[in-house]
Amino acid sequence: MRLIPASASYTGLLGLLATALIVPRVLPIGPGLTIAVELAIVVAMVEAVRRLQPRIGLVIVIAAAAVLAELAAVMKVISDMPVWVVLNHASTVVFLFLVLGCILVQVWRQKTVDTDTIVGGVVVYLMLGVAFAGLYQLLEFVAPGSFVTSNSEAGRWGVWERDSGIYPRLFFFSFVTLTTLGYGDLVPASETAGALTSAEAVTGSLYLTILISRLVGLHIAGSRAEADRG
Repeated sequence: MRLIPASASYTGLLGLLATALIVPRVLPIGPGLTIAVELAIVVAMVEAVRRLQPRIGLVIVIAAAAVLAELAAVMKVISDMPVWVVLNHASTVVFLFLVLGCILVQVWRQKTVDTDTIVGGVVVYLMLGVAFAGLYQLLEFVAPGSFVTSNSEAGRWGVWERDSGIYPRLFFFSFVTLTTLGYGDLVPASETAGALTSAEAVTGSLYLTILISRLVGLHIAGSRAEADRG
């Protein structure tokens, strides 16, 4: 993969991700606005990848996954066919992992670390949580009962459940797993679910230990070098 340093900031993408993670969980927004927010994030991610200038084949695959994800998101609103839910989750997961992979490679290769590079590292961390949440939703939809919750009021998923194939609580669960917090109110109940959650927990721990620590260390070293030269 051929990458060059990005010329624009990751701050805007971080703001969009934070908005998409917080607003739908707090405010009762409709599917139309949800799709609009998701589309804005997709455009921002594709632009971030474009600035990294990977190989054209990778760009085409990422763009195709993005188009398929948004098409399936629209179709599942107007159709109750399960295939659209599966396609939406699957293509979104592929898209997210490809994009975060591109950004991660660029961030890792940086020798001079500034604040924006650290923001890029944070973006990858948040995208990991979202991508694993997509995997969990896909697994729960195709194999119901993969996750067990202690709250059974208002449906098996409690007050978190809204639409078929959409499990907002799994976003919460994903970030709890990524940070190895573990409240215990939602647990994996199948071998596949256990394998995925274990992989996310290990990934989250190693990511913070290795990458973020490295970026902060390089940033401090660079600041000290500039101070010495001054």
